[in-house]
Order: sequence, then C-alpha cells, then structure tokens
Amino acid sequence: MSWALQVFLAVTLFGHLDFIECIGEDVADFQCLSEAFLGTAVKPLQKGMVLDDTTALHCSSKLLSTWPHTSQGNGSADKVMSLRIVKPWSPEWPEELRESSWASLVQYIHRNKVQVLLGTSIGCNEVSDRQTWNWTKALIQLIGPEHLMGLAIGEELEMFNHRLVAQELNVSSAECLDKLWKGNYAFDWFRQVVSEFDAMGYGAIPVTSVFGSLALASASNATPFYEAPEAQVNTFLSKVIAEYKKRYVFTWKFYPCFDGTLGVDKDINPASEITQASDLEAEGSNFRRQRALAVALCWDPGCSLPATAAVARRKMTLLTGDPSWRMWLGELGCSSPLSPSLISAVKGGFLDWDLSIGLATDLLTSLEHVFWFTMRDALGHQGIPEFFGLMSGDCSDQNCKLKAASQSTFPVVPRSKVPADSYETGKSDKLVPGHLFARQGSHAAIVGGVFLQMSPFMWPQPYGMTEDLWTTAEQGGSLTAGRGQKSNVKAVSKEQRQEIKEAFDIFDSERTGKMDYHELKVAIRAMGFEIKKPEALELMARYDREETGSIGYDAFEDILVQRYAAQDPMDEIRKAFELFDEDKRGTISFRNLKRISRDLGEKLTDEELRGMIDEFDQDQDGEINESEFVNIMKQTSLY
Repeated sequence: MSWALQVFLAVTLFGHLDFIECIGEDVADFQCLSEAFLGTAVKPLQKGMVLDDTTALHCSSKLLSTWPHTSQGNGSADKVMSLRIVKPWSPEWPEELRESSWASLVQYIHRNKVQVLLGTSIGCNEVSDRQTWNWTKALIQLIGPEHLMGLAIGEELEMFNHRLVAQELNVSSAECLDKLWKGNYAFDWFRQVVSEFDAMGYGAIPVTSVFGSLALASASNATPFYEAPEAQVNTFLSKVIAEYKKRYVFTWKFYPCFDGTLGVDKDINPASEITQASDLEAEGSNFRRQRALAVALCWDPGCSLPATAAVARRKMTLLTGDPSWRMWLGELGCSSPLSPSLISAVKGGFLDWDLSIGLATDLLTSLEHVFWFTMRDALGHQGIPEFFGLMSGDCSDQNCKLKAASQSTFPVVPRSKVPADSYETGKSDKLVPGHLFARQGSHAAIVGGVFLQMSPFMWPQPYGMTEDLWTTAEQGGSLTAGRGQKSNVKAVSKEQRQEIKEAFDIFDSERTGKMDYHELKVAIRAMGFEIKKPEALELMARYDREETGSIGYDAFEDILVQRYAAQDPMDEIRKAFELFDEDKRGTISFRNLKRISRDLGEKLTDEELRGMIDEFDQDQDGEINESEFVNIMKQTSLY
C-alpha cells in the first residue's frame, strides 16, 4: 500500500511525470537510438523481425521501421521489410485494446510496405483455436493480400509432449497428445484452416507450420523427422506435403546461443552426457571455451546455426526428394539480460549473414527468408521475463539495448580455434556443430536436449553446459552475468528485496535456511501473488535439483523477483485502487485519502489533500474514480 500512495503523492504534488502512452498513436518511422554501428545488412529483403507480445499489446505504434545499428552519421538505415506475427491476439489480452493495436500495426505494414508471415494456432482446445483463427482472418482482411507472404498454422507441435506446454494449455498431456496425433486433430485442423483461407481468396499464398529443433530428432532416412507416439512430426509433414505440395514451406526456429553441443574441455560426447559445472575449471578450459563460442557466434557454413539448418535441409530432401524446397527460419536470436556485447556478436553476425548453409564440398540450397527474434523484451512461459529484444520491454524507452559504439567491440575468437573437420564430417566427438537433435536423434540427445532447448536465461539454476559456458565466457567482460550473479533477473527495488527476505524468515519457521513445498506456497500467496498447487510443485521440481524436498533463500528470492518482474501494470494499478477505496464505493474520497495518509505518517493538511483530488478530478464530482486513478498512475515512470 505504501508504494501506491507514494506514487499517487508524487504525481499529484509534483506534477505530471514523463509518460508515453503508445496505444492508438499515429505510426511514425520509429527507430531505437544508438551510437553503435554493426554494418549494413546483407540481403535485407530476406530478413525480417518477429513481433513480440510487448510491442503487439503495448507499443504497436512503435514498431521498428529500420534495422538498428545499420547506419552511420547521416546515412540511412536498412528498412525492416518483413514481419512475423506469431499470433493475432491473445485471450489473456484486453479485448478493448485490440482494435487500436491492430490499427497501428496495419498502418505500419501499409506505410512501410512490409510483408507478413501471419500465424494461427493448433492446440488442444478447439474453441481456443477457432477464436484465434477468427482473429487471424479478421487481421488478414485488414492487412490485404499484397502484404501477406504466408500463413503459419501451428507452433512447435513436437513440444506438446512436454508437461509445461500441456499445463499452459490447461489439458492433461496424455489427453492432448491423443487428440493431436491419434485423433489426427493436428492435420485435420491444419486442413480446415487452409480450406477457409482458400475460400477467402488466398489460395496462392504459401502455408507452413513452425517447428523447433526437436523435430530433427531422427536417425532414420526412412523417417527423417521426429516420429514417436507423443509427436508424429514425420507423419504430419508427409501429409501436408502430399496435400499441398510446393505450396507448403518448411519453417524452423533455431537458437545458436543455446546449442546443446556447446562443449567444455573434456573430450566427451555431448549427446550422451551433461557435464558438471566444475569441469569448466579443467586445464585448458579457456581454449576449449573459445572454440565453442566461435561455433556459436560465427555464421559461416558449418557454424552452429547454419550447420543445424543444413541438417534440416538434408532431412527435407530425404522426405520430399527435392533439394531446393522452400525453407524459412521463423525465429533466431539470443537472450541478453545483461550482455550488450552478446547482442553485438549475434546480431552483427546475423546482419552480415548471406543465408548460405552449405559447404564448398557440400552445396545446399540457401534459406529463402529468416526472422530475428525480437524487437522488445517480453514475458515468456508462465510469465517469466525473457530478454531477446533489441530494446527493453518499456514502451517509453527509445534506446537500443546496445547504446554505445564501445559495446559493439569484443575479442574476436580466432577462426583457427574452430575444428573445421567436424563441420565436414559431422562425426567428431570433440565438438559437433548444430543442436543435439540435429546431430543424431539419440534418446540421450532428446532427453538432455529438451531441457537445454529452453532458454537457460529463463531458469535461475545453472544446469548443463550451455549456461555455464556463457556465464564464464570472456567476451569484452559483458557477455553475461558473472559467476554467482543471476542473469535472468529484472531489477527490483531495495524495499522489495527486503520484503522477500522478511517473508522467507517468517515462513522458515525452524530457522533451517530452507523452505518446503507448503511453506513456499503460503509465502508466495502472502506476498500477494496467486499460485496453485501444480505451479508450486513445478517450482519445487525446478529449483530443488538435489531432491531434498526444500529450497534455500536464493531460489526463493529468484522466484519472487521473477514474480515482481512479471507483474501486469494494469492489474497492479487496479489492486492499488482497491486499497485506497476501502469502502468499495468505486471512488477514492477525501476521507479515504486522509486515512491512508495518516496511517502512513504523511503529514498533509486537508487543503493539500483536497488540492490533490481537485487536480485530477476530471468529472468534478469531488472524488477520484478508477479511470482517473489509472491516468494518474500512468504518468509515473513505473508504467
């Protein structure tokens, strides 16, 4: 309650603070500000951006019209000419914002002559899929056929066997998988959507479905893509190819920073063993770490991402018999919560990449189109912050993350550090390019890789080699947080951290420095956050690596910091309003304000309190209603 009053008092007593409301504004040629120059883009017409949730919902009038870091002095930057919209809208988003958000989005597309890859869902809930498809159809009509490069139906269907995905879809995993594959819902809904799409007059527009690297997990030439009872990817792709032939485009999403084959010093088979963090300290680790970084950060044929794409290309050829079938990359990027130089390394290489994936000794058809993930930071799975954006998640922040030219410099890893022979053979146990899934599709690769595929920056506890590698790598001293620091934490106030510590101490009743499942659930609720039993169990499983049945303070703090970071501003404003409106009349009266001021020890006169109300009482009824309160709070730097 104290923070809400402080915000209220700050605005009413000291005037309007700078606040930029993005929704509904006229679209301008928006660019983020930076002195850094990474070079002009190679093949800019074949490179686009993915629209993140933050920009779609809150900043649709501030989509990047040019590629950051591609101009010097008064020179012009390369224009963003294509956009991937993963979903048209979300059921969790306020419906009243959709019209204005879409208006700005469509204006941006038309004004900048942008081509759009628009998505719709394949899930386990027909009602939800129908709603999403109806939104997609409505947005298609606004965008127009001349701006539509393709329709993407479904996203990472191979991951539906993962319990977290099933939990997010609010279905049991077994029920969902049975419906998708045994019940043939995945293909049937794909075909239904295409049928309706064609009836709208879009029969010549390409269709696709987006798959991640798990879909590559097969060692069989007969079934080149992942085929298991819980994910019949090969069967699905075979059906869509037979039905739609060359109209279907293969679309993938790969992330070089989180390549599961990024090895350490021991000559181990990365597909069969996850090395402990202590192995990083082995003699010669820096040399081996540099080689892994070189594979992840380079973009030549044989480096991590091109090598993985090459495996996908070969598998596509096995399935279709056509080595030149159209191939898009729907997502690539890198999470960078604390690392400007990581953006520099990955994005700079991306801009300079010519989209080739084959070696001189193994010519392969290049990728046709790729999309960078993404414009701004946003909330990911279960509301956990992700840091893939070229900008922060604050709509009012006009700066690029990579602000200064000095941040774009980092030690160049000698190309000689990379074992070129492993590129050509694909069989070296020392360092194999490409994801674990792409390498051989072994059981160990799938089990270890499912975890590693998830952004390690999303999870607080180091696990597997990927996070340890990036955490300890020396790249200009700023690639990621140092050892002992958390790389996934959005800044919280000193007061909030103190509240977290006090809550832990209260619920650690036996003073063991540990907290069990029941204590965790009660403590989180006591801090004002909703949590259900499945989520609490999931948190315990994630943080309790040694399976002791308890977690320590560091884990508890991390959980709460993520909760604070993921708070919806409008929800928090409404909660604050309810605290002021103690008599539930729907307004904040002079009496309400005086009581709260007194309770908090704020020595304000009646005249000052009445003046605060008069300043923002737009309807002149002598009280502050919720709409007026929202306007006050939006003028702070917190929202």
